[in-house]
Amino acid sequence: HDIKIISGRATKTLAENIRFLFKMPETAPQVFGELLAQHVNESNRGALLAARQALRTLPVWDKTSIGAALKKVQTEFALKPPQLMMPIRVLISGGTTTPSVDATLEVLGRDATLERMDVMDALRAGG
Repeated sequence: HDIKIISGRATKTLAENIRFLFKMPETAPQVFGELLAQHVNESNRGALLAARQALRTLPVWDKTSIGAALKKVQTEFALKPPQLMMPIRVLISGGTTTPSVDATLEVLGRDATLERMDVMDALRAGG
């Protein structure tokens, strides 16, 4: 197999994922609302708030630091990876499928990540 062809496909897929991330706020609110209701709730809100705070205070915004911070929160709240990562994935991407959460957050950036995680506060205020 030609490595250039495989590399080209991977690059195209990554580029499509990145474009989707930056367009997320324009996704259909009804679909996003249903996913939020399904994945973000009182049973995981404490862990999500802790994760947001841990991310907010990271001295370095890179995949390794993000992954370590999320792993620490996961351990503190005795959660399995999907119990923390899936709600974060929904909050930051509007969907349930992304590359690894730490890599996605690194590409998205701190400000956009925290802004999207702030949706939790709006949900609590609104209902």
